[in-house]
Amino acid sequence: MNIRSHYQLTPAFQKQAAHEMFFDVILRRKWMGVVGFGIAGCICLAMTPTVPWVFSLVFLGLALYLLFVWGRGYWMLQKQALILVQSLKDPEVSLEVDEKRLRVVMDGGVREITWSEVDEVVESKRCLILVVGKQPTVCLPLDLFSTDEVDEFDRLARL
Repeated sequence: MNIRSHYQLTPAFQKQAAHEMFFDVILRRKWMGVVGFGIAGCICLAMTPTVPWVFSLVFLGLALYLLFVWGRGYWMLQKQALILVQSLKDPEVSLEVDEKRLRVVMDGGVREITWSEVDEVVESKRCLILVVGKQPTVCLPLDLFSTDEVDEFDRLARL
């Protein structure tokens, strides 16, 4: 499999990529903790005569703290994505994929990843996200690739 492609890095794509990266890779199912703390807090609040009200405050406080931290992280990721696009002189991105590596060349430099480094390939609505060391590393537009090529990326990442 040899793929050579070019695409434009636009602010709209960067915002969408940051959104999908946050919810599909970083957050995943961790949001269930907030729901759990919220439910536990409400149950403790309903049982105030038998359970001290401090427990409900602790659970609800943890839920609000997690929401604040994740909201701040989401906002910072969106901001960094837009700063990256604005710092580029040329928004043209060149992509080269073969059996050994994936290479992304843009104005800011070259990012080369071997398939042995890739832990997971996450397919979201509009993006294909390569995860290296539990961190989203490269986000590519999904419409550049056919279904077979996406399956091939998944296969190469699992080798």
